Parts: sequence; structure tokens; C-alpha cells
Amino acid sequence: MVVYGRSSDADRIGAIPDYSRAVTLSKARTEIAGVGTLSAEAEQVDVGGMPSKRAMIRLTIPMGGRRKP
Repeated sequence: MVVYGRSSDADRIGAIPDYSRAVTLSKARTEIAGVGTLSAEAEQVDVGGMPSKRAMIRLTIPMGGRRKP
């Protein structure tokens, strides 16, 4: 008796991505010549059981004069 059939691998689902780890995106950041650094960030945190979504724009100005190269 000879039986022909498809490969058992054809019915298998491929590797499932690991969604349990937090995904982080690269931060939007740019240098402003002679001033400092400008960056934009977004985050979501739980505040008393309610989700709080935030968008922040930060301007960082170094104190103490110019940085040495």
C-alpha cells in the first residue's frame, strides 16, 4: 500500500511574534545649533486604573556656556 499526501509542514503556522515585550520607537530628536536639543515623545501610563496618553515636546538648553568639542 502506498499513500501520497501533502507535507505536514504546509498546515503549520509560522513563528508567532513575541508581543509580550514592550515595543519602543526611536525618539524624534534634533540639535539646534547654538541653543540646545529639541525632542518629541509620546507615552501612555496608567493613572488610577485609567490610561493617560501624553505627548511632550522638550527643549533642553545646556547651562554654563558652550560645550567644549
